[in-house]
Amino acid sequence: MNTAAPVDPVAARLVVEAALSKVGAPFEHYAAGPDAFDCRGFTVWAWAQAGVELPRSAKQQAMTLPQLPVADAEPGDIVFYADPGLENAHVGIYIGGAQICHADYDPGVEYTPMTQLVGASGRVQISSLFYREPWIAMRPATQVRCRDDERA
Repeated sequence: MNTAAPVDPVAARLVVEAALSKVGAPFEHYAAGPDAFDCRGFTVWAWAQAGVELPRSAKQQAMTLPQLPVADAEPGDIVFYADPGLENAHVGIYIGGAQICHADYDPGVEYTPMTQLVGASGRVQISSLFYREPWIAMRPATQVRCRDDERA
């Protein structure tokens, strides 16, 4: 069930541009930018560039953000791999075209097709952690909190 408000196109553009600007940045546990990231810190940092504050943990994000099916994801949405209530759920930013931008152990921040993360076993492998295919997407509220100076 989609409980999310429509995407704010200005916020979505800012989030996707911010995410893509960090491609190649290294992975570092517990890092939230601007020079290194873990997956959750990366989503928090990217949304902060649009003036939206997100909870730091995947579990907190799952408890506060509206959920929607992955098939309904729009650029800027956060895609969860594994139950979003788990602290070790992998997350990334949906950038459109069935691709996500995310922070992985190696090579760090990258963009990749969502399905590329799903191996022959049908499970996503991020380093030594295994997840099922994308579980759910979440959309931060943006209508009010997006930076006023970025609205055209």
